[in-house]
Amino acid sequence: IIFQPLAVYPYLSMYIFVLLTGWLMPSRTSYMDWVRGLVWIAAISHLIFFLWPNGLVRGVDASSALHQIILEADQPRNAFPSLHASMTVFCAALIVGFQMPWRWFLIGWAVIILWSTVAIRQHVVLDIIGGGFLGLAAAGWILKNRVEDWRFI
Repeated sequence: IIFQPLAVYPYLSMYIFVLLTGWLMPSRTSYMDWVRGLVWIAAISHLIFFLWPNGLVRGVDASSALHQIILEADQPRNAFPSLHASMTVFCAALIVGFQMPWRWFLIGWAVIILWSTVAIRQHVVLDIIGGGFLGLAAAGWILKNRVEDWRFI
């Protein structure tokens, strides 16, 4: 994927995407499961960042003020697994079960977020794959343990 300066916008939209997913939770129980999943993802990711600091040389200059903020805030020692990818995939996996006509729009949005993390050189594809597996594992754990609460209307 070639560098795309405008990918900074979908990259940052992940925060809206994750919050929207929480807002869409159908019950207090499913909302608390969503919170637990995000906490586990963050805890596991940060443990990996601490024990195995890793990163990449981005090789790009900031293309905008927003991109400069991202480059300064997101240190290159926390690339694998991609926290952006794990939270996005986690939320997208939960959204798949939603019985609403615009869920596929949200899934498409998730795919664009994943693409944007590579397009602005925050991550490489391997980081996305690792983060994706972590997000799927968290979603699978929640859905397996609370099947009765995750039947969407």
